[in-house]
Amino acid sequence: MAGRSSSMRISGKSAQIISVLRQIPIADLAKNAFTLGGFCLLLGLITCQGVGAIGPFPNVFLPSIVVIVGSLIFLGSQAFTITRLDYVFVLWFTLAYASHIYATMILDRSMRPGVLDGVVFFILAMYLFYRAVFSLILVSPKIGSRLYIAILVAFLTGAAVLGLLQRYGPGAGTALAIGSALSAAPTDVAMSSQGDRTSGVFAGPNVLGYANSVLVCLVLGWAMAGIGRIGPWKTFSVMFICGLAFLSVLASQSRSTLLALPLCPLFFGYLLVRFARDRRAVFVFGMLCVFGLLGMGFVLQRSRSTYLEGISHTGLTHDFSYEDRVRALGQLEQFAYAIAPFGAAVSEANNPYGAHLTGFGYYNTVEVDNEWANSYEAFGVWGPLWLCVLGLTFFQLIRAGFNDQHEEYRALARIAMWICIFLVIFSAGSVRIFKNDTAGFIFSVFAALAAWDTIHRGSVLKAEPAQITAAVGAT
Repeated sequence: MAGRSSSMRISGKSAQIISVLRQIPIADLAKNAFTLGGFCLLLGLITCQGVGAIGPFPNVFLPSIVVIVGSLIFLGSQAFTITRLDYVFVLWFTLAYASHIYATMILDRSMRPGVLDGVVFFILAMYLFYRAVFSLILVSPKIGSRLYIAILVAFLTGAAVLGLLQRYGPGAGTALAIGSALSAAPTDVAMSSQGDRTSGVFAGPNVLGYANSVLVCLVLGWAMAGIGRIGPWKTFSVMFICGLAFLSVLASQSRSTLLALPLCPLFFGYLLVRFARDRRAVFVFGMLCVFGLLGMGFVLQRSRSTYLEGISHTGLTHDFSYEDRVRALGQLEQFAYAIAPFGAAVSEANNPYGAHLTGFGYYNTVEVDNEWANSYEAFGVWGPLWLCVLGLTFFQLIRAGFNDQHEEYRALARIAMWICIFLVIFSAGSVRIFKNDTAGFIFSVFAALAAWDTIHRGSVLKAEPAQITAAVGAT
């Protein structure tokens, strides 16, 4: 009898959902199907960089064009609405060409074929990807925002689990083969002698660490937008995903991420104590923190982490990663005065699709793994200034949605805030904006924010039918 009543409840709910869906106009169903398919395609490609690349074009280049053209069916001329970040991209293009002209005509560098193309294709791919995500959110703001967060969380959670399996799983060999097939060419760090580091589906262990930080930003931003109404199950979901991300960072042995990541759950716990009306959520948070600490201690005792333990033997000043960064900065210092006007045209970090950049003579570095120094090498004094303009634009978009009445907009603003915090923390020891395998996550979040900003500046929020919201709530 119990089984029969349960099946009757399920069938009754299914019939209710079907009846609600029948009341939704075909146009709205088409919009949501297009948004779902577009996000699955774009976010899947930006996560798995080794899939779908054609020639010199990054793998999101052509799919982004397809999505933008498809959005014209639903948006018309609105798909070409100018946003704040469009001007930043135009400035980025201008600096790339100016730097190339300066390097070839003033510095007299002999550029190999494809060097300028590599930079331009990277910037153009990021711009098209930005506009594609912007269009998808504009097609269906509320549902599109939820789909964006859910799909990106699903892909990054899968990458984190794959990274764990590569290190601790029984099928480590199979997991490594899958990751190698889906990832782009390995970075120098991934090919180093530290063979016990995993990279998931990404080009290197540090990129996996960064992707896990983005995953934590997504779930925390989603939870913080409705912190007053949060319940125990939602708290459990957030902390479970944060725990997976932290274990994956342990597997990748990304030091900076390992130090910064625990700050996010601690701040989340502080907000729970202050604002959560359901006190069971605070209890669940406390219990999961205890289990998480015990599990982390067990993993650290059972696993051998050569890269993490190496600094305790060599000290910071003799760590090979630290020495590489210092050596690159020293090389940059030798010709900093000469490239100050417009840069050296290219650096290893902002040209991921070229071969290893050697043979350019004096104006070349090993690798400047520093966001500010890398932008200086690429564009001279204008590089750090461009980063400041980009940061100011990010701040304006975050501030516009931080206290908005729509929960989706607030969630995106908080996600972007956490990502910016990580960008500032990591900027001294890594490059994230000038790399294709990390920049996509950044610009996708701000594309979603720019879409909401465009809607609000137009003073019209296209309310989606109440039937769709009811259907989503019923599922």
